[in-house]
Amino acid sequence: MAYTYTLDNRKPHKKFKCPNCGEQKSFVRYIDRTTDNYLPEQYGKCDREINCGYHNNPYKDGYAKENMKPLHDKYILKRPIPPIPPTFINNDLFFGTLRHHD
Repeated sequence: MAYTYTLDNRKPHKKFKCPNCGEQKSFVRYIDRTTDNYLPEQYGKCDREINCGYHNNPYKDGYAKENMKPLHDKYILKRPIPPIPPTFINNDLFFGTLRHHD
């Protein structure tokens, strides 16, 4: 499943000041993959998991539901696969393979 909003994992990704602990260059923000733009400043995750632990996910507070656009606006239609007719082995060939077995 592809998500529209993900933590910025582009190389190199820019780090920001954490809105919770104030630590410089420890905050990774969420991006909108359809536009490649950052979400509002409060959405992201602090690298200081033990000391700070701040993580504001846009899917948890309803931001995504209100602002999300579909990643793909086309539908893929799958054709049904026709059944493969059974094949049979000639009886003489089949019984010939049963010889010389104990």
